[in-house]
Amino acid sequence: MFQAMINSLISLFLCISLGYICRRTKALNDEVTSGLSGLLINVTLPCTIFISLMREFSLNLLLGSLASFVASAAMYLFGLLIAIPIAKLLRATPSEKAVWQFALMFPNVGYTGFPVMNALYGADGLIYTSMSNVAFNFLVFTIGARIFTHGAPEAAGAKDGIRRVLVKPALIMTFIGFVFFIFSLRLPSPIEDGISLVSAMTTPLSMIVVGSLLAKSNLKSIFMGWKMYAIIFARLIMIPLATLLAIKPVSPDPILTAIVVLLAAMPVASLTVIFAEEYHGDSELASRMIFMSTLLMIATLPFIYMFL
Repeated sequence: MFQAMINSLISLFLCISLGYICRRTKALNDEVTSGLSGLLINVTLPCTIFISLMREFSLNLLLGSLASFVASAAMYLFGLLIAIPIAKLLRATPSEKAVWQFALMFPNVGYTGFPVMNALYGADGLIYTSMSNVAFNFLVFTIGARIFTHGAPEAAGAKDGIRRVLVKPALIMTFIGFVFFIFSLRLPSPIEDGISLVSAMTTPLSMIVVGSLLAKSNLKSIFMGWKMYAIIFARLIMIPLATLLAIKPVSPDPILTAIVVLLAAMPVASLTVIFAEEYHGDSELASRMIFMSTLLMIATLPFIYMFL
């Protein structure tokens, strides 16, 4: 597991460094970074979701996947539940509050979780991770978007908001991908390969965006701020341990238990900075939290694994 994490982290940090260098050398600017963020949310991420669900149907996997969906959704909502009092306790500003709540609700399932779970549990573990990612994407484009737009609108506006969520490319591809899984459907090889190529862009592009946004900060400030470390501690230690205590007594499948708990121990989701950028939030703070939580995960994830 340690080797799998090291390999994943080295790759992620190389991409972050590339984004940082490109921004410092003016190969990237605000306009290009914003365009890359839109490309991630509307094109490459939907392709990643779709490809992850294109698997042969299995009843056991289906039942386990549904359990993974429910358990993961509960874990995400628990993160938001504890984020609300923590933000009040730490006297967060409105911009800090949005980033903190999003960071505590959403771990990095897609970009860090997939490679680590693949190394630990192989193809069977990936289907559970995929369904956890389905729950992630449903909540991230509903509650996650609300976090950065500062609350729910009036009733009529809420209906419009739900309608906009349902036509998000990520959710559309989630539903289509699940149909492909249920009926064991496959696309013609050239088309599937093309979607896979686009899907492969998601992780490096997201890390390049993070690096580009980090370059806007003073290098010393990346490591500053005790409040940031308090949020990261809750993200990497408190939430996964609470998830373990909650799920272990009721889960009959130790692999499912391990996957949900380890996903809860992933660092701050890369989409935190993408959403902060799209909704004009504190993208600099989001970038710092992603960088530091990913760096610290190398020590905290083995610690969580001991409790399994």
